[in-house]
Amino acid sequence: MKYWKLSGAVTALLLFAGAAHADTSDLSGDWKVMLENSLSRKRITFRIEEKDHRLRGKVFSREYGTQDLDGRREEDGKVFFWWTVSDRAGNTTDSSFRGKIEGEDMVGKGRFFDKSYDFRAQRAEDEE
Repeated sequence: MKYWKLSGAVTALLLFAGAAHADTSDLSGDWKVMLENSLSRKRITFRIEEKDHRLRGKVFSREYGTQDLDGRREEDGKVFFWWTVSDRAGNTTDSSFRGKIEGEDMVGKGRFFDKSYDFRAQRAEDEE
């Protein structure tokens, strides 16, 4: 009898841990993004608004200014962001990020203005 109680408690604990691990939080807000490759490190910011797993907003960088951001989040926690920049001559550059939610962070790989990077994004803390 004690075995069944213990087994039931362990099962309930594992189910709770699995539910807690599945990310259901809203990704809306500001995210500090660190981009790294073997040659450089860059910081950019995502300002995201999420509605029905659709991600929209802005990306800010010192080098390239502000761009419109589009994206989506899958049920399994995978995220995908993209944007296109057109210069005055009509040339376009695409940037995109694919990753997943790990705990409170987003991590993955991205292409930022024709260069490949690993990225980690963390929520920006509210500054008062």
